[in-house]
Amino acid sequence: MLKQISNKPGFSNKPGFSNKPGFSNKPGFSNKPGFSNNKGIEITLAITLRESNELIGAIGISHINEDLEKASIGYWIGKQYWNCGYCTEAVKAVLKYCFEELKLNRVSAHHFANNPASGKVMEKAGMKKEGVLRQNEKKWGEYVDTPIYGILKNEFNSKV
Repeated sequence: MLKQISNKPGFSNKPGFSNKPGFSNKPGFSNKPGFSNNKGIEITLAITLRESNELIGAIGISHINEDLEKASIGYWIGKQYWNCGYCTEAVKAVLKYCFEELKLNRVSAHHFANNPASGKVMEKAGMKKEGVLRQNEKKWGEYVDTPIYGILKNEFNSKV
């Protein structure tokens, strides 16, 4: 289950959760039809358990570019919920929202090379590996490669 959330101090500092910076709501992005639900250039959604409504992670849409009709997604989930299919379900739902509601043509995502499980989530959601950005990010003081994945609207629609 996905619900819109905002950045709250300490939100992603819960034990067992990874810290994913950069999700916030910035006002005044667009009045273009299809972007009316977007109050900023980023949208953050909580990933919760259906049964208990317990917060288990978050997924965000960022770098939304209405002219190029593209955006990026990113997500994190509590360690105790890894390998349960929750991220794959959330990514599929967010991709559907990106293509059907925001009317985007392309969505991309990347992950740290030492986290191949995140790439598997992207592949299960229909995204294709497009390459590797070498030493693209810094994690714990070390440069790390980030494989990048993408999916186009026509590819997503052919899977629905």
